[in-house]
Amino acid sequence: MDSSPDTPSRLPDNVSLAMAYVPFQQWGDVYSMDEALNRGTLFPDLEFPFERGGTRK
Repeated sequence: MDSSPDTPSRLPDNVSLAMAYVPFQQWGDVYSMDEALNRGTLFPDLEFPFERGGTRK
């Protein structure tokens, strides 16, 4: 693909390429700081350990 300044754009100048939607995190149970560092997350609801066969604990 030619990226020279003379190449016409395929999109109008005022078009957004993407918009993100990120919902607010709902606070729930949290691990202690030591436990969070050990597990890799502060939130138990976000802990998804890998299990053989793709199942959750």
